[in-house]
Amino acid sequence: MIGSSLGQVLFPAGGGAGRTVTIDGAEYTVVGIFAAAKGGFFGENGLDRQIVIPFETARVRYPQSDNIFLTAKARPGLRADAIEEIRGSLRKLRRVPADKEDDFNISLSLIHI
Repeated sequence: MIGSSLGQVLFPAGGGAGRTVTIDGAEYTVVGIFAAAKGGFFGENGLDRQIVIPFETARVRYPQSDNIFLTAKARPGLRADAIEEIRGSLRKLRRVPADKEDDFNISLSLIHI
């Protein structure tokens, strides 16, 4: 997936889905283009310039990276449940024992799009 601004620059006539792009020496197939996000603090929203690749692909391509950022959006009224589900999944993935504290951080943002 690519952000709206990137989609407009790379595929000005539209039809980006199914086309390929080369990023950091690797070829990726665009599966979709995000809808434009509302403007950011200084104009364009950074989400419009984002590139999203599958998690496992990122782990293989960038094994040296020790910071990974995941973004999730909870359904209305289910934010607390979503946070606990994410926390539980990360603890399991990272094999954190039940008697130990999280070895990761969860940051919360209120973004209205």
